[in-house]
Amino acid sequence: MCKHLLYILTGISFLISCAQHDNRSGKTDLQVNGEFITLTEEQTQILGIEFVKLESMEISDVVTANGFLEVPPRYHAMISSNISGKVTKINYLVGNYVTKGSEIIRIESIEFLEMQKNYSIIKSNLKYLEDDYLRQKTLTEQNVNARKVFLQAERDYLSAKAELTAMNEKLDLLKVDRKEIEEGKTTPYLSIRTPISGYVTRIHTVMGSFIDDEDMLAEIINPEHLHAEINVYERDIIKIKIGQPVEVRIPQIEGLRIMGEVFLIDRELDEDARTATVHVHIPENENLYSGMYVEGNVILDEKKVPAIPVRGLVREESGSFVYFLKENNGENYTLKKEAVEVDFENQGRVAIRFDNRVDTTQMLAVGGVYYLSSGSK
Repeated sequence: MCKHLLYILTGISFLISCAQHDNRSGKTDLQVNGEFITLTEEQTQILGIEFVKLESMEISDVVTANGFLEVPPRYHAMISSNISGKVTKINYLVGNYVTKGSEIIRIESIEFLEMQKNYSIIKSNLKYLEDDYLRQKTLTEQNVNARKVFLQAERDYLSAKAELTAMNEKLDLLKVDRKEIEEGKTTPYLSIRTPISGYVTRIHTVMGSFIDDEDMLAEIINPEHLHAEINVYERDIIKIKIGQPVEVRIPQIEGLRIMGEVFLIDRELDEDARTATVHVHIPENENLYSGMYVEGNVILDEKKVPAIPVRGLVREESGSFVYFLKENNGENYTLKKEAVEVDFENQGRVAIRFDNRVDTTQMLAVGGVYYLSSGSK
């Protein structure tokens, strides 16, 4: 290995020394003339220079944005009791998976006990009030009693009926089986059940705490419909269309890139940030969590651009350059140095743009081009 390195260094020294004009012999082996360098077959072999055709690379115009992973509102539940009481049981911890309808918290509620009692009283009275209403209606039609008595019976019946309807709706809201109440089975304990399946993400209460009907007790998230919400600036939002592919990256997970698709575009800009939210469908992945920061590239269209192997690019303080083969007479190679602008690098290739118009059918020097750059200074 040391012998090989010595051979390369000797070759470089030879090339650099050849670039200097020898006044005594009048002979120059490596000719440097501005942007042009001429070298022999032997010199190309010493430096490991090869000549290849200019390649092309498919690239895409993209809109870059960032945002977070979210779930649709119908897959995110915030659970309250809808009644006051004291927490007597908490069945799950944060991170546990629960199925729809499972009891997550149990409370003891005097208000709930009173509600059951009132339901039973109203239910039993309603039959009597209905019978009295129908009887008074018949008597009024036969002119047996005063209409005032009938109207009072009608009012009492309709009022009780409305009250029972409201009570039914309250019990439905609490997910209570009324059959047991009608059988005389009352209880102060109420089960708070989950409206969706998913993972417990927050528990907002503790054992023994008193809660009001509006207090949040727990939160459930179903990650099956997790999607990315990225914020696109006003200048770019008109470029975004439904169905466009989106490359989603998770900076926290190195190397993870997910291909998604635009499925919804908000039609209102944030007044301060001047952005609109773009919703991106992504495939399920067990490593993803709601709230994760994401970066997204919305792919607008694909096109082909000139590309070269990385080993054909020379980076100097003044810019980036490549060497094109201008002439090959069988003994010598004449190369021209061309300035380029680098777009991006991917898998050992670099997408470039030329400052000047060049013949892209020319062969390109790759390999020891940095030694050429050193020898031409």
